[in-house]
Amino acid sequence: MKKLVLSVISLVFILASCSKDDDVVKKELLPCDFVNYKYYEGKKDYLGEVSHDYILIGIYNRYSDAQIWEFISSLRQFRPDYKILGSGKYGSRYIPVKFNSPKTCEEIKELIMELEHKEMVAYVYYTMLVEGCDNFVGEPMGNLCLNACSEFFYVKVFDENNLQDLKRVMKETNTTLFEQDEFMPKWVVVKTTKNSSGNALEMANYFHKTGLFECAEPDVLTFPVE
Repeated sequence: MKKLVLSVISLVFILASCSKDDDVVKKELLPCDFVNYKYYEGKKDYLGEVSHDYILIGIYNRYSDAQIWEFISSLRQFRPDYKILGSGKYGSRYIPVKFNSPKTCEEIKELIMELEHKEMVAYVYYTMLVEGCDNFVGEPMGNLCLNACSEFFYVKVFDENNLQDLKRVMKETNTTLFEQDEFMPKWVVVKTTKNSSGNALEMANYFHKTGLFECAEPDVLTFPVE
């Protein structure tokens, strides 16, 4: 089985989130259907306001840097200075791109829908403003960091030997089992695609709300853009 993911750092935050008592929600749903919260044991936790300057584009890992450059350069809505992030070893490579001018949430939604039809694009997601720009050990990463989500989310099942509920909900939502963690087998990694019932954040929230699982968490990416 491939080994993705549940890194020590990721698990620290995910495990903590399953027992956190915060119930901080500021702007749950904008007119553009932007969702900016995830669940902590039945309560909502705020991830940040939508950025009007950036979006995150995930590109299938079969495409080269040159092909990605050519594709992004063909999109006139974006500035040409960007960095390709993620190795693409397990999932897509992701690129935060900056608009030539700020966009409304509705304009961003329309652009996301347009880009999702592009062959190279694995997913597109809103970016969210965060306070500070330090890594997990407090070292500065830049002047401005953003949050966004990858195509993965994490689900903690009640019984690692019985995945029937998980399989049923995955079939319902057109998501797939990517990996069951070898050392913490109650944790599984689920993958979304453009054909799923929603993005990874929406799907994590949906899996949580079924009540069939102990916990469901999106894979939140934090990265510097300035």
